[in-house]
Amino acid sequence: MFYAKGTNSTLHKIVNWLKTQWQKLTNMYHGVAPDSYEANYFAAMGEAYDNVKGMWVDLVKGAKANYQAAEGSRDTSKMLDVLEQGRKSAEQSHFVEDKYFKSQMSKWQDLKHGSFVKVGVIEKGHPLSAVGMPAGVLRYDVDKLKRNMADHSDYLSIKILNSIPDIIADPMAISEYSKENTVSVFGNVFVNNSPMMVGITISKDRAGNDINKVRTFNARRDVGNLITDDTVLYINE
Repeated sequence: MFYAKGTNSTLHKIVNWLKTQWQKLTNMYHGVAPDSYEANYFAAMGEAYDNVKGMWVDLVKGAKANYQAAEGSRDTSKMLDVLEQGRKSAEQSHFVEDKYFKSQMSKWQDLKHGSFVKVGVIEKGHPLSAVGMPAGVLRYDVDKLKRNMADHSDYLSIKILNSIPDIIADPMAISEYSKENTVSVFGNVFVNNSPMMVGITISKDRAGNDINKVRTFNARRDVGNLITDDTVLYINE
């Protein structure tokens, strides 16, 4: 969450931080073969870097404009109240992991066909709720879970499955997915330098209410193509 005052300083800090991370990546991939997987991945990360930097610049400039407009009207109290509420919301995850989730993951092979595992509860104020996903229970259908494990058995493990609530609780980015009413959630969980993605879609329960379901869970090498100016819905500062 941005504070309106000092936005120029905030912008410089963000851009400098991004430059530092980019330099680290540049050093990491120095000397790799031009046609290698690493080189292609690095190129994709370069596109993502440019996109994220541009979005941060636009966000900070917008915050500065909002502050100047409010300052000109001499009525900054409401705007500052909104910023403070946003700051407090950002300090809370607004996601409660189900206490049985990890124990269910430890025996995923024995889970019954047609059943589901409750990942946790998404509360109002969570970024997913803010981008239009319904607040409430997040489910992971057992059939989807087993299909993911079969399709990605080379790297999916119980330990990685257990990270799903962590990704949801503290998402780094959320973007629109090509499938309607579906978003891609990225967190600070990686496999071989590829971020894990939780695909979440809106479904219906038996009573006809909207609910969130995990559609897929896998590592994405093409993250630079998934988080763009056209698709991004949320970026964690």
